[in-house]
Amino acid sequence: MELCIHPDRLRINSSGRTHCAPNWSWRTDRFSWNDLDLWVVIAGQGRMESDEGLTPLQRGSTWLLRGGEFYAGHQNPHDRLLVSHTHFDFLNEDGDQIPWHTLSIPPRHRTLVHINELDFILQSMLKAHRIDNNGLQARILLATALHCLLDHDHEHSHKQLTEIEQGIDQCCNDLLAEPVKWNSVQEMADSCHCSVDYFSKQFQARTGKNPSHYLTTVKMDRARSLLRYTTLSAQQVAESVGYVDPGYFSRVFKKQVGVSPKLYRE
Repeated sequence: MELCIHPDRLRINSSGRTHCAPNWSWRTDRFSWNDLDLWVVIAGQGRMESDEGLTPLQRGSTWLLRGGEFYAGHQNPHDRLLVSHTHFDFLNEDGDQIPWHTLSIPPRHRTLVHINELDFILQSMLKAHRIDNNGLQARILLATALHCLLDHDHEHSHKQLTEIEQGIDQCCNDLLAEPVKWNSVQEMADSCHCSVDYFSKQFQARTGKNPSHYLTTVKMDRARSLLRYTTLSAQQVAESVGYVDPGYFSRVFKKQVGVSPKLYRE
């Protein structure tokens, strides 16, 4: 069914803006929902699991989550997520919910480089929604936000990723899935058939992050999770994230986290 983004054909079920707690994690298989959720990262870093795989979360990550599908969100506890979220439905002429799977809705994910305009729209919508629950002004602003997504998707639908951009995306996804996959920027650069200097510049341009820092951060994030939620020894944790020398792993962990692996577990 063709999509109609018009204020009279939208219903806002809930909206909010959340600075996630340090121990935050989120899985949609823990509750039931059947509407759509416009989910936008305003600040922070993390990753999202979905049927499409693992996707890094950063400022500008914009999702149109579908009710009934599986998603799991995780954040970097040292760079906590600030998220805007709006649950809504598309309605037919009689004001009844149109099941989202019958509509030609936009893709699940995109990353907006320039997020300020969308953030302003969403903050204005949240204020309007609080004043007048599902009122016309809030629905007008939601329609405007959705059109921003459509405009972005249309603009980028004809843009083909370069080979190096595809390689960088693959490195990031591989690292989030299995931190042991890459153990140096050199290895990632080799996989993209380019020099470390060129790879680093392109990685910074693509993600906004230093590749060496990103590599270490992802590994230490996984190490923290393993230390907290498993009974693996510190040496086993080190090996799981690609460190052969447990002493070196401990030094890197302490520099990144502030305490040794042993003290962190305690």
